[in-house]
Amino acid sequence: DFAPRTQDNIVYFDNITFNAVDDEPSDGPTVAAPTPPARDPDDVLSVFSDAYTDVAGTNFNPDWGQTTQVSFVDIDGNETLKYANFNYQGTEFASALNVTEMETLHLDMWTADATSVNIFLISPGPVETAYALPITPNQWISYDIPLTAFTGVNLADVIQFKFDGGNGSQTIYLDNLYFYKENGVVEGPRNPIDFEPGGFGADWTWTVFENETNPPLEIIANPDPNGINTSATVAKFTAKADGNPYAGVESLQGVDLGTFEWSDDNRIVKIHVWKPVISDVGIKFATETGWAELELKVSNTVTNEWEELTFDFSNAINPPDPENGTLGQIIIFPDFADRNQDNIVYFDNITFHPVGDTPSDEPEVAAPTPPARNAEDVISIFSEAYANVTDTDFNPNWGQSTMVSIVEIEGNETLKYTNFNYQGTQFADPLNVTEMETLHLDMWTADATSVNVFLVSTGPEETPFALSITPNQWVSYDIPLSEFTGVDLADVIQFKFDGGDGSPTIYLDNLYFYRAPTTVSEIEQNSLHLYPNPVKLGSQVRLSSFVDQIEVFDLTGKLIISSRNTSMINTDSMKSGIYMVRIHDLDGTIQMQKLVVN
Repeated sequence: DFAPRTQDNIVYFDNITFNAVDDEPSDGPTVAAPTPPARDPDDVLSVFSDAYTDVAGTNFNPDWGQTTQVSFVDIDGNETLKYANFNYQGTEFASALNVTEMETLHLDMWTADATSVNIFLISPGPVETAYALPITPNQWISYDIPLTAFTGVNLADVIQFKFDGGNGSQTIYLDNLYFYKENGVVEGPRNPIDFEPGGFGADWTWTVFENETNPPLEIIANPDPNGINTSATVAKFTAKADGNPYAGVESLQGVDLGTFEWSDDNRIVKIHVWKPVISDVGIKFATETGWAELELKVSNTVTNEWEELTFDFSNAINPPDPENGTLGQIIIFPDFADRNQDNIVYFDNITFHPVGDTPSDEPEVAAPTPPARNAEDVISIFSEAYANVTDTDFNPNWGQSTMVSIVEIEGNETLKYTNFNYQGTQFADPLNVTEMETLHLDMWTADATSVNVFLVSTGPEETPFALSITPNQWVSYDIPLSEFTGVDLADVIQFKFDGGDGSPTIYLDNLYFYRAPTTVSEIEQNSLHLYPNPVKLGSQVRLSSFVDQIEVFDLTGKLIISSRNTSMINTDSMKSGIYMVRIHDLDGTIQMQKLVVN
């Protein structure tokens, strides 16, 4: 940004390359356009494509006074339209096309030098409506344009295509010009809506409403690819402070989501959300006539991390009669609350599931492995990572309904509380934890909605700490001991857990007290540690503390992963091999470490 500035400017840059002199891209494609999918003949009306039967008698070069030169060229064995010296160009159909039964216009385009290309549908009058094609040079781009974009055009009487936007010097290549509809009446809901290229959601027409200036929905790189959502691309919604509580975003009716009816195969809807505040998320579905039931609302329970919310539409009804239309639009209210500030919400991975398709009621993987610590910096109650204090009673008889057992999960001993209402843990001797700073524990539950942990000293003096719950995943808690006000930390005799109604189940592991290292040992060499290392492909790697940024590079120097404000690395997207990890600590220091993935 080599210029005088009156404001901060954020600049992104990428893909710096070194090339041979005269190593310019080809001015024509070297590979054919993508092959269209197989379609039922009743569901497609083709103008130009080797994949389908084209309508007969089309004039691809009517004399409209244009500079454009039209030719048919063979590219990788596929006949392709070439427009050289492009300024504008028409296509005249032998007979008017009735495309009212179709939903979408498809075409593929390649150009090295065009900067503006519009396509028009034209009906008699002439009545014509333009659609601007976003351009990415030197590659084939596929466009699927809802016919609703061509407002005013009589879709029962389409007589021409027109392309314009050139200056008479550029060249564009076109292939696979056809209209199509999705097969069948009940064709949706299309999912997962994952916003990935080639998936559902990224190229949908999303409209924001009731949100002050209505900033658009953005499809961006995942800002926090950790926890339950490591996918590459997500949706970003900016909920404006002056917007309505019910500000939201909706898909294009009947085109994006498809049309569908509720059945026992699709009534459970799940969505991943990342929110900076606790508030309701609302979802509802509407028909082309505007018929809809009231939205369902579910609140997130954690902030600044990904969480999966579940919406149960078991009681939802289908439109009661034909004039109400067919469900074909999803409407999302990402931050259904009054706001005194702008809130940025990310959402992703909207899926539909059968009724009764519930997650497992027990964890399939072990709790995270704690970091290596000096012996004098930890007092462990229950963890295979450290030496535990001896003779602890994990099931004193306090009259509780909770049933305690020790189960093995992926080779790791884990505490299991079934029929949970409350449960104690009695130490053989009082613990003096005044030298410690933090209580750590890991918890997993499928059905508990409220869990508190207490430290108890003689008296009894006890103070609870409410654990935020994210169901069906391990959650790690690091609780400052200062939260347990009133408790004599030199005389801790018990833990207590409560908050259940006698029916939930919770799993616990890695219950220990710890402090920051006070000595430099072979374990703590004033650096952060990756563990486990080596790591099994698909598992998580943790750091010994939270950091500002982690960057993972392969041995060629290619950046594989970049994450901010995190303490873990997900290896799902990696391959077996050796990687270099650059760690930006919170104090600004940077260090490199080797990571081995098996």
